[in-house]
Amino acid sequence: MVHMLSRERKSVNAIASNPTLVDALCTATRYENDAIRRDALGALSHISERAEGRMHIFRSGGIPELVRMLGIPVDAETRACGGLEAMAPLLHENNPRFLALLADSLYLLLLDHPQSKLSFLSLGGPSALIVLLNTHRHYPKLIYTVVRCIRAISVCPQNKTALISLGALNVLGDFIHNVDDRTQFAVLCAVRNLSDAATNEDSLGPLIISLIEVVAAGEESTTACAAGVLSNLTCNNIRNKQTLCTNRLVHFS
Repeated sequence: MVHMLSRERKSVNAIASNPTLVDALCTATRYENDAIRRDALGALSHISERAEGRMHIFRSGGIPELVRMLGIPVDAETRACGGLEAMAPLLHENNPRFLALLADSLYLLLLDHPQSKLSFLSLGGPSALIVLLNTHRHYPKLIYTVVRCIRAISVCPQNKTALISLGALNVLGDFIHNVDDRTQFAVLCAVRNLSDAATNEDSLGPLIISLIEVVAAGEESTTACAAGVLSNLTCNNIRNKQTLCTNRLVHFS
């Protein structure tokens, strides 16, 4: 209620001039309940626009608490509030610009957080990402952010298995060429992460040919990555070795 009232000019003046109420709001920012804490912070934000409000926030000891909260990672707060569960279903929307922003946000939640990766898998996230790559091929920003999400989850064994079964390697292979450098490198990193679990895949001819072309181009960073993928894919896989030799990779080795 106080948060709602603080949005009104007349009300916020009255709230800002009430030290007891400001002190109560500062205390509320330390509660465990996320909804209460969020509303208290919203009210304090409005109150801080008034000189008298800022004075009462200072006198109530609210500044140290606000500084402490600045040290809490935003992604941790988002996870605690169920952000991942709320955002993953939105991957089925159709607006490419929105989807690019969404994938960028998901990447931050998924990176270096094993439990989030597993939760994302249970929400059907890997499948949704592959669908986006197949249906929005002409939106470079979206492709890049989706590939980054795939790269983030591709280090998780369970997600790795799911992605390979969804045909992620060949889908990613379509984006090795005709993209900017950062997207190409992100694609190669994702493929490299998946490749060690794909030694039994026999339908990777187009991907292998694209990787050979990357090696032939001779760019140091991408060549090393592509060569590592080829090493994984040809390990104990006769068909992939035949594809590699047929396309004369031996000439470059």
